[in-house]
Parts: sequence; C-alpha cells; structure tokens
Amino acid sequence: MKNQVLDSLISENVYGHKKRLTWMLNFIEQSDLILEVGCGTGYMITRPLVQLGYSVQGLDLSEKSIEYGKKLFLKENLDPLVLHCENLKNFNGEFDTIIISEVLEHMKTSEIEEILDLIFSKLKKNGKILVTVPFGYGWAEFESWIWKRSGLKKWMYFFRLNKFIHFITREPKTVESNSLVKGTLEPLSTLDESPHIQKFNINRLRLLLEKHGFKVEHQEGGSLWCGPLTNALFKRSSCFMKLNNYLGSKFPRLASAFYLLGRKENLS
Repeated sequence: MKNQVLDSLISENVYGHKKRLTWMLNFIEQSDLILEVGCGTGYMITRPLVQLGYSVQGLDLSEKSIEYGKKLFLKENLDPLVLHCENLKNFNGEFDTIIISEVLEHMKTSEIEEILDLIFSKLKKNGKILVTVPFGYGWAEFESWIWKRSGLKKWMYFFRLNKFIHFITREPKTVESNSLVKGTLEPLSTLDESPHIQKFNINRLRLLLEKHGFKVEHQEGGSLWCGPLTNALFKRSSCFMKLNNYLGSKFPRLASAFYLLGRKENLS
C-alpha cells in the first residue's frame, strides 16, 4: 500500500530521486520523530513523508525556499507550519531520525564538522542519521562538464535538437519561471543556487560520520549514470531507470550518489 502511495507522489528519473526516498523509508519507523536538515522547499523529501503520514519537520536557512515551500504545501492541502527557516543550533527538540540529503556538498569543511556535531546532539539515544551526497568524481560530473563547457548544450539548442529529443521521448513542456504560472506553482526543490564546493567518495563520507560519533550500519549507491544528456535521452525509459538503479546498487562506489545510514553511538 505504501509503495502505491509513493508511486503517486514521486516518479523515478535518471538521478534516482525515487530510489533515494524509497531507501530512506526502509529505515524510518512510523512512530519516528523526523527532521530534514537543509530541506529546501521541502518538496522532495519532507512533502512525501508528510503525505505518507510521518511526523516530520523541514529546516532550511533559505527564507525564499521555505516561503515557496509553504505555498506548495498549501496548494496540496498540507500543513505549511512543518517548514521552518531556522538554524539547527536554535531549533528545539530531539529526533529519532535526522535526514541531511544533498546538502554537505554545498558546505565548507568547518561547516560540515559543525553540522554533524549538531545533528549528533539533536538525536535521541540510538537515533539515526540518513545522509545522501553526490559522487564528486563520477560520470555525472564528467557529463555536466561536457554539456556546459564543450558547447554541446549550445549547439543542441541552436540546431533545435532539444525539440527532437522532446518529441521522441514524449517529454512534456516544462515551466521555466520560478513564479506563479496560470495559478499553479512549479514544484521546485530549492530556490538557493549555492554551488558544490565539496567532492565526496564513499570512504570520505564514512570516515566523516565515524569521526562525529556515528556507526555506519548501511550504505547504498544511487543511480549509476545521470546528467543532463542522460536525462534528455532516457528520462522516459522505465527499463533504463531500473537498470540504472540496479547497477548503482551493484557498484555503489561508482554510483552517482551515496546513501549512508549512521547510528548514534552514545558515549559511556
């Protein structure tokens, strides 16, 4: 039943967004008090968790993202008050599970050290941290470099190849604006445009969690291949999605993203 509801909330793509959420659900109890740190607009993780009946709060420092997220939540008749523009240091409460997804790559090393210590302090005894980060040295980065710096994107649009790809993949028209369009909101995940300033491999992420008191109990790879060109060519191929996710799990160290579960180890 949960999988059927999940299917209606999020569709899979070459970046493994549905796989990431499904992985998180494997380690979350219905009774858990959950906090998502760096939730953006809350659309990708906090929103589906709320719709699945979990007790979850979303936290982000971007006032624009939180305000936009509240509008998205209201549009879907969800409680906007689960989203907060606040620093974790000043946010009250203890949690069974804290999620920090696609956040650490945007932070300075000193900020990462601080946020992991804060998360440890906000978790209950035996609490869990669920972390996801992109692989900073993989295919996605190479493909993005080709797409942006080689001129491929420019020539694709110049020769209208994007129109051809849209046709053969039956891609629907997308909304380019970040504002209200015909009375509806585009479901943006964030309005913050901070760049990636950190690169991770799976060993570095494990060592970071262990350094800050977490015992790594599980690790998983996201999709194997992703990027703007892969997305343009295969975004409508369910067979490719399945193969892509399978290979990411089979070869986690080469996957486009890493998912790690850490358990709070209480000092005696």
